[in-house]
Amino acid sequence: SGYDIANQWDFWSFPRHAPPECNAAADEGALQVLSNRYAGVVSLDVAPDSQMRIVSELTAEHIAHLQSGGDVLLLGADPFPAHPTSFQMSLAGRSNGDLATIVNEHDIFTYLPHEGYCDWQFQPLLNEGRCVVFNELPIEFNPILEVVSSYKEVRLQAAIWEAQTEGGRLLVASCNFDMNDPASVALLDGIIGCVSSDGFRPQTKVAINEVLKPLVNGSGQEYDTQ
Repeated sequence: SGYDIANQWDFWSFPRHAPPECNAAADEGALQVLSNRYAGVVSLDVAPDSQMRIVSELTAEHIAHLQSGGDVLLLGADPFPAHPTSFQMSLAGRSNGDLATIVNEHDIFTYLPHEGYCDWQFQPLLNEGRCVVFNELPIEFNPILEVVSSYKEVRLQAAIWEAQTEGGRLLVASCNFDMNDPASVALLDGIIGCVSSDGFRPQTKVAINEVLKPLVNGSGQEYDTQ
């Protein structure tokens, strides 16, 4: 004559820990996000010869840095073709939204617990974030954090991915990072710890002259979701 109704709630804990050591030079946009936590991250004006650059946009100057053997962490999507992200998944059957996420195993998630997809701990990271669309990019699609489009309009999308150039190494993370959010701090700690280590060895290859320079010389495409 009756039945029980119960809720189930997931919780995530983010133990306080010291930030990873990182010696890097950052542009103004990245410095605003990182400077209060990572003491070794300084302005590009102060350390233009730093091996690691953390930037909010990939410019011709940063591509030259990659070409000379430097490393770049891009906290953004420009100049790659990009699509906005949201934690709210689209309704099934519609073509303009995204339907799922896939979190692949990687060292950057050392401090961010997950079960292979973006549960509520990723909500601030996905809302107002962006993902790079690989459909027309001559780069192998090998995402770290994948955003899965509708099957009616298939887009190959990655909110986080990495690549090896002919000279240096590149990691792109175009989530919405808020240092007041513990998940953002946990993910950035993992990313910065990874790119600062000898274990940062991307398998995907990207050609500077054939891919990166034309993107910078052109304009990144923003995909319409309306």
